[in-house]
Amino acid sequence: CLFNSTPFLNEDGVKTGAFAMVTDIRPQKALEEELREAKVLADEANRTKSEFLANMSHELRTPLNAVIGFSDFLSNEIYGPLGDGRYAEYVGDIRDSGTHLLNLINEILDVARVEAGRLELREAEVDVAEIIERCLRSVDMSASKSGLTLTGDALDDLPFLFCDETRFRQILMNVLSNAVKFTEPGGSISVYANQLETGNLEIRIRDTGIGIAEEDMVDVFKVFGQADTSIHRRFEGAGLGLPLTKALVELHSGEFELESTPGVGTTAIIRFPEIRLVRRG
Repeated sequence: CLFNSTPFLNEDGVKTGAFAMVTDIRPQKALEEELREAKVLADEANRTKSEFLANMSHELRTPLNAVIGFSDFLSNEIYGPLGDGRYAEYVGDIRDSGTHLLNLINEILDVARVEAGRLELREAEVDVAEIIERCLRSVDMSASKSGLTLTGDALDDLPFLFCDETRFRQILMNVLSNAVKFTEPGGSISVYANQLETGNLEIRIRDTGIGIAEEDMVDVFKVFGQADTSIHRRFEGAGLGLPLTKALVELHSGEFELESTPGVGTTAIIRFPEIRLVRRG
């Protein structure tokens, strides 16, 4: 309890009495204690979740690597032909499915690390133009198979970026892969990069795909969120790519946003602050 006393004084300034007010702060203290206990439980739950995901990812990745490795071994017919041509097709499906599941596990682990604040960046000066061109080459085959035009513009005279190269590639590949997946045959994907007057580096990846409705924009940035949550979604995906991409950009003190119109396309905008840019020569 808190006790406050205010004296009563007469005209001569002599104390003639006092007014006392007692405040019971026990409910407030009880609430504070409950909040502290809730925070401790939440922190413990986060640690438990992170440890569980780390352990499970290891347990799942080990057999998956074996599945992928042996399927590659079989598809190359090291010990001779498989026989029926359908076997090669089935082995290819096994390898592709295993690789897809392995990538999904890695994304889940990355999301857990980001949420727990345990994702560490291994930073160095990276050639932005070179990484963009390498990423474009990586998706070129899948874009061609889908009948898409893939271009890179204004990739000369770009500064180097002080960043985690692996995560920077992951950011670009996530956006480019999404663009390929959600763009109809005959469409196009373009990458434009330049240093703004503000000094920041901006990378724009624009596609002519299906686009995202304004009311769905919030959902695509939620973990496991989807713009289309119906059972019969046209496009597969766990809804981890965009939330993870945004988190990785923000870990580099950058900004990530989408501008989209349904039926017209989507532009992903990635910005890195000038403080991370390095000019050479």
